[in-house]
Amino acid sequence: MLKSWFFSVLFVISNGLVGCEKSQAAPSMGVSARPAASTSAPVASTAGGPHGLPASCSLITKQELETTLHDTFQEPAESKHVAGICEFTRTGGKLPFIGVTLLPYTTRSQFESETARAANTLKAKQEPVAGLGEEAFVLSDSMLLVYAHGKAFELTYLFKPLEPAQRAALAKFALARL
Repeated sequence: MLKSWFFSVLFVISNGLVGCEKSQAAPSMGVSARPAASTSAPVASTAGGPHGLPASCSLITKQELETTLHDTFQEPAESKHVAGICEFTRTGGKLPFIGVTLLPYTTRSQFESETARAANTLKAKQEPVAGLGEEAFVLSDSMLLVYAHGKAFELTYLFKPLEPAQRAALAKFALARL
């Protein structure tokens, strides 16, 4: 299980997303966030994520996660270890753990190239997922990467793999706010 978290951190690092401290402003890519589509507002910081993207904690709410996974989670929080990752930890601090990361890809070809590179680096199987954004892939049964409208995000899950319907539901919440 911790191996999956290591893969996620390695993926973020391999894609150059950990280049600035949280307190530093990342260069803007001119991308703006759409308003949330749910009545349940995210409670963690929504001030903005890396490279001018919306904050990762603004994409999925605690209520949406709990309803989808039929479990209870603590309030989402920005990672203390890697900038740009929103962490959802199960009540009591135990696994399962969910992470949401915004990725600064502006073109579909860049998303495809970086996803393939990450799969190769991690020696992970890259499986396409239909019906999510313009393109989506699952890597090593612990990450879902989705690209839509010049933006991308990664959903990392540390416990047994999510069911395809659960992955899709969480991705659709995030896509509505991307």
